[in-house]
Amino acid sequence: MPNTTMTMALNGEVSLEDFAQAMARFRGLVDALKAEVSPDARIDWLVDELEHDGAVATVRGISPTMDAVEPVSIAYLVVGRALADGRRVPYSTRVAQEVEALAGLLGGPITSIRFETGAYDVTVVDPAGDGKRPPMSAAYGAVQGRVQTLTSRQSLRFTLYDAVHDRAVACYLDADQQELMRNAGDRRARVEGWVSRDTATGRPITIRRVRHITLLADVAPGSAMLAARGIAPLGPGDPSAVEAIRR
Repeated sequence: MPNTTMTMALNGEVSLEDFAQAMARFRGLVDALKAEVSPDARIDWLVDELEHDGAVATVRGISPTMDAVEPVSIAYLVVGRALADGRRVPYSTRVAQEVEALAGLLGGPITSIRFETGAYDVTVVDPAGDGKRPPMSAAYGAVQGRVQTLTSRQSLRFTLYDAVHDRAVACYLDADQQELMRNAGDRRARVEGWVSRDTATGRPITIRRVRHITLLADVAPGSAMLAARGIAPLGPGDPSAVEAIRR
């Protein structure tokens, strides 16, 4: 499927004022990139997702000529990589100004900014930091959680809230993998694939190259406690394990 989405995520303690500034710069950057790489196309940018557990916004481009959308998404990732590597942004002065304004939000409460597309993601950290720890690591693995959001309009992306951190994980599927998500909405699932994690916390951020999605049975409230009733040693007059579990 074409790469038509772009996500910006702010990490740290994000105030409403900082989030508003970041979204204004995000829009300015998207508009500047569109004017440079797809100047003749009409593209409307729709808010695809706003995640309630963090300062994360995803936009999706729609256009009569959808081939014009993907170059903007690619350029957005190029900008993120250049900023992360400390290199000059290879676009116009207008683009560079928006990028510089975004980078100015780093430091203090905002510790990093993530540039994410359907193809890849890159995290930009505060340049004043010690630089000893890479912000992200990636390896094949699995994350267990609950499927909350599935987007199949021009892309196939779903959100998994992981069971350990209760934070959103963006998961990307290939065009021929839609069947994997049948009846998965609001279900517990184990997703296996290429997992990118925050190296400081171990929290999963994205899952790409998904291999398997296993739907899991929901755990009824209190069922774990009932199951545990047969584990403790018996005292005088206590019921047997079988009797305790049946009650």
